Amino acid sequence: MKFGGIYSYLKEPANFRKGDVLSELQYVRTPGESYWIFHPFCTSNSHEASWPTHFVSPIQVEMDEHSVVIFALLWILAGLDANEERNGRRRERWAAMSKKERDERIRSIPRPSLCQPSFSPWAKVYVSKSDRALITLTGLNYEAFERLHQLFAPLFYSHSPYSDNGRIRKLDSKESRGRRRVIRSETCLALTLLWCRTTCQYWILSTTFGLVGTSCGDWLRFGKRVLVHVLCKRDDAMVRLPDGPKVVQYKAAVERKYPVLKNVAFVGDGLKILLQKAGDPTTQEAFYNGWKSGHYITNVFVFAPDGTVVMTMLNCPGAMHDSELASIGVPSIYHKIDEMYEKFGAKTVMDSAFSASGKESIIKSTTKERISTTAENAHEYEMLCAATSIRQAAEWGMRALQASFSRLKATWPYEEKDERLWGLTLIVYLYNFAANNMDLNQIRQVYWKELYGSNYS
Repeated sequence: MKFGGIYSYLKEPANFRKGDVLSELQYVRTPGESYWIFHPFCTSNSHEASWPTHFVSPIQVEMDEHSVVIFALLWILAGLDANEERNGRRRERWAAMSKKERDERIRSIPRPSLCQPSFSPWAKVYVSKSDRALITLTGLNYEAFERLHQLFAPLFYSHSPYSDNGRIRKLDSKESRGRRRVIRSETCLALTLLWCRTTCQYWILSTTFGLVGTSCGDWLRFGKRVLVHVLCKRDDAMVRLPDGPKVVQYKAAVERKYPVLKNVAFVGDGLKILLQKAGDPTTQEAFYNGWKSGHYITNVFVFAPDGTVVMTMLNCPGAMHDSELASIGVPSIYHKIDEMYEKFGAKTVMDSAFSASGKESIIKSTTKERISTTAENAHEYEMLCAATSIRQAAEWGMRALQASFSRLKATWPYEEKDERLWGLTLIVYLYNFAANNMDLNQIRQVYWKELYGSNYS
């Protein structure tokens, strides 16, 4: 689905901004007349196509809507031509380079410079069975890693990432397979987990696992899909609504910490992840967030007191508001929150960005400065103060996601082959798996551990 486009610029003239292919075009309304103010300088990074802004004064021209459309289209075409010309010059420079010059510019490590996977740094860590080392590298201790590996290995050895159409295929036991795989199942699993844990590029993964960059990409793509297939069927990893007894435990955990908050079981918030700029202005518009002044993908997470994610909306354009995300999907997050309230009386605390008008299922937190003016009585004042405090649990959840899986802090490449969705889905599943199998979770430590015990007991 495409969002925005040239007509969104016409309807919202203030959306013209630096960084687009379009030049900066502002709409100024004065009493009795309207003007388009055109700043005649290009916002391209190309030196030849740019002019210093302090040498040029704005040109005030009066245009009708049709003229603005034609003018904007001309500038789009001019920007596309400039990009194509710049790319052509880059290709010419690359073609003119010698083999030595090309080798010096390729950020990859060749096979002769790498050790064999069986003698790689990862192999040393795995053989050591050190919980500290495995948590640092994969986010899981040795016991949790082995539990996951037992489910991962059968699918790894029975499927292959290589096929004529590029899809993962099931291996036929009767077919000739050629040489045995150099990479083992635990290596592929660790490669996938380390990719989630870091923002590193393939050349770093190459030195860690003894694989060339191309193989890292193939096995990483394969590992993500196999791991999602494994985790989506596990109760301790999947994202799903809790049943009645679990909701009772959630409400008791919150009420023990904040007695004034009756029937509160969940907290939610939104998370924006940096995204690479798309190739055309129309797509850029869909992912551009004016409040953050950058290109993002927007996500919404709802956490439970045991630290797990119970509701989520992933991989939405950055131009969408958090409340809008919570209202889309079948069923939407708002619908799920209402369902939990109607079935079990469980309420959810959200921040002020979300809509709670006419919803008894949502308690909106607010700033401490506004509580005194918003509260109508002493009980509501205490409840709003407690709601603002428990909202910190959502921040802990976001921190746990981003600290454990630093890939969320990286700038994700723009693509349309669902790789982002696979990666984000995997990270959420791994987060729930770690929360249910380890105690390295702040929400769980504060709300759950003392009341219901540790995962290690």
